[in-house]
Amino acid sequence: MGSSFTLLSKKNKKIDCLFIEGDDAIRDEKRDKKRVDGTKWIRENIEKRQVWGSKSNKLIETLDKIAELSKKDKKFAKTYQGKIVGIDTANYEKDNRPYLYSGLYRKLKNTPHKLCATYHVGEDFPTLTNGLRAIDEVLTFCEYQPNDRLGHALALGIQVVDYYQKKRKNILCSLGDYLDDIVWMYGILYNSGQSEDHQYLDYLKGTFDHHRQLISLKENNQISFSDYYDAYFLKGDNPDIYSNLGKQDIIDDTDYIRFTKLYPYQLNHKHPYHKKAFLNKMARSIYMDHSYDSDFVGLLNQPFKGTATDIFIACVERVQTCLKNKILKGRIYIEANPTSNKKIAYLDKYIKLPALNLNHRYLDDSKTMINLPISINTDDSSIFQTNLVNEYSMVCAALIREGYDSQQVYDYIESLVIASNVHSFIKKQ
Repeated sequence: MGSSFTLLSKKNKKIDCLFIEGDDAIRDEKRDKKRVDGTKWIRENIEKRQVWGSKSNKLIETLDKIAELSKKDKKFAKTYQGKIVGIDTANYEKDNRPYLYSGLYRKLKNTPHKLCATYHVGEDFPTLTNGLRAIDEVLTFCEYQPNDRLGHALALGIQVVDYYQKKRKNILCSLGDYLDDIVWMYGILYNSGQSEDHQYLDYLKGTFDHHRQLISLKENNQISFSDYYDAYFLKGDNPDIYSNLGKQDIIDDTDYIRFTKLYPYQLNHKHPYHKKAFLNKMARSIYMDHSYDSDFVGLLNQPFKGTATDIFIACVERVQTCLKNKILKGRIYIEANPTSNKKIAYLDKYIKLPALNLNHRYLDDSKTMINLPISINTDDSSIFQTNLVNEYSMVCAALIREGYDSQQVYDYIESLVIASNVHSFIKKQ
């Protein structure tokens, strides 16, 4: 694959509204400012894909060499074989969405070495919906399987109503993130299997339609909800291959099968919705623009301000519950990091840790609680000056101070200790 790319650029136009008021009304302030320049964002993403593509190739070469030498030398095999068991991604989440690294994950997980995966996600986010969506993007785009793990995942344990009350119901993010959140929530609720969730679909679709003119480069060529929805599910693909086929007029089932064989990990073709999205020419075009058109990226990266209405908050609550069920059903494990999470989430007490809202086994007998499989970890023991004994002690002390029965707390802690062994990537031969 070539390493040269063309950035599509149109003549910059003045933008009607740089800071957009959302949900109830759009204020057409006609400020004399240019849209956000998307060129830097595009170049950075191209560079990231190139760097991590190279690093993944080196890792596979290393694993292959270890396997080869292990067949010849038993002493070498005992020292090195099976020592690399998984991959992890940990970075600032802003501008490092999971779909950016999804091809790398699919590639490494489909080698003969069968690497497990963990991903630090849902830890640092501009809005709660953004954090929840990031968690689901790991599941959707990175080909997550049972026994894979999510680091932190704070967004799953945050109380939705409390969160928006503390934010004074403000939604502050980019326009593109807001629209992605809307179509993503639509997809989660549409596929939840619960008929009562369909009451929110018209609201979400109407919200997108209310704002879609703000991402239209041409006044009479507005993006439809269905096309933008399909384009969202193409984000797990490596956009570099779209340089040759993204604008192609006709792609049929035969072409699709051929492309999936040519690009086995660059396309997220194992996802059940991918084929429909990929065959949508307009969706492919939108995804191309999202990846290479600096003007379109500039529109998406505009600052957005909206209001979390009661129905919006209700949608987020339901989506959070659906995502918990999806993780439980998929047997995905959560790595809780008490000291790290307390600092990152700006909490004053350990009892307020979001992780404690993810699993209450032995602490109460609630029938409605979704007990996700979690384990206690240090995150980075040197930075946070902690160890596992300290982490368990802090959680235990917080629960006892809160009034929980000591024996229940000890049973709870023991269950977390057992979970840490069950969740381990290192399995006894």
